[in-house]
Amino acid sequence: MALLGNPTGSLEDLRTEWEYLWRTSDCAPFQHPCWLIGWWNAFSFPDQKPLTIIMRGGDGKLEGLAPMFIWRRDDSKRQLSFIGTGISDYCGIISAEDKKNLFAREFINFISSSASELWDVCLLEDIQSGSPLLTAVAQTPLLNARRGAACPRVCLPDSFEKYMAGLAGLKRERLERSQKKLVRLGMQIERVSGPEDAPRALEIFISLHEKSWRRRGQEGVINTNALKGFYRAVSTELAEAGILRIYLMSIPSGGNKNYIAALYSMFHQGRAYCYLGGFDPQFEKLSAGSLIVMHAIKEAIESGISEFDFLRGAEPHKYTWGASDSFNWNISGHAGGGN
Repeated sequence: MALLGNPTGSLEDLRTEWEYLWRTSDCAPFQHPCWLIGWWNAFSFPDQKPLTIIMRGGDGKLEGLAPMFIWRRDDSKRQLSFIGTGISDYCGIISAEDKKNLFAREFINFISSSASELWDVCLLEDIQSGSPLLTAVAQTPLLNARRGAACPRVCLPDSFEKYMAGLAGLKRERLERSQKKLVRLGMQIERVSGPEDAPRALEIFISLHEKSWRRRGQEGVINTNALKGFYRAVSTELAEAGILRIYLMSIPSGGNKNYIAALYSMFHQGRAYCYLGGFDPQFEKLSAGSLIVMHAIKEAIESGISEFDFLRGAEPHKYTWGASDSFNWNISGHAGGGN
């Protein structure tokens, strides 16, 4: 076993090994190489280099990977963070299932021993509850873990009928009324999961996301050219990897489709990730945005998915779907001690 910290290596050089490792681990889509390499290409500065911490077995096989970077803060301190920080609801290490505890310990030891030499401030955000990093960090006095954002999740039953029966009566009745009205208007919902149609679906989604936020006088969270470029770059690759599902709701209008709601989601290893949504404010009273979430939940159950994850943020509407909280964790430390 060898643990290496490579401050100049290319992320692209690791892509093939990385994807294989990701597929054999229990990591979220946010650790897929296309997502994190896309993040790096979109948001890093030209003079920045990734710090890729890797572990290889005696045969040279990749057994652990932690894509990170160091950036200079306004106070001139060097901060160590995960690549993907900010728009990734889950961050962390990628490792083989039988090596994850070992890699977590070696990773934390490496981070601790490189204090002052490589970094002044360490802030590793949005680590999932249950990560072996949380056990490993308890063994070092330099770093500590604090609870972070709530991530509401729904444990799904084995049938959609059981799920709907478990919803609060008013919620269920509102959804059923809205669905009947939209069906009378000719509502259709399509799922886009293939790479050929992903670019078209993404543009429809972005447009509806912006419309739903503008009704509140806000820009939404895809509000820069860099962010739009990131999603355009990664969505086709996510579709090629079999992860992406963009749901589009439309009603007929003059012989064309009038798109009124969209949902950007990802499905992987028994969990559905409800990432971002959008809808036409003209159809807000008909609960178009809620109905497309309901449809995604229905498809998740029918696909054998056991958990529907609403991701970061304790917005009240998430709990109306029967969600309960899991929490992310943040690991932090200062090279000079104190947290």
